Amino acid sequence: MITCTEHFRLKLPSWYEKQAVIRKLYREVVEDQVQISEEELRNAFVLLNQRLVLRQLLYFSEFVHTIHKDS
Repeated sequence: MITCTEHFRLKLPSWYEKQAVIRKLYREVVEDQVQISEEELRNAFVLLNQRLVLRQLLYFSEFVHTIHKDS
């Protein structure tokens, strides 16, 4: 029987190989056909670096209590 650690040790090289093939395919086929403007690059950078903040989190029980209380 294969342990969890052994399973991941066997699976990781294939994942890295797959990622390498994807990167190579992108470089050879897609990269030259796509033109990204400086503005698009800046906008993407801003979006990727945005931080979302959650001010209030209601649990379901509190939500149900609030509904019954208001009715």
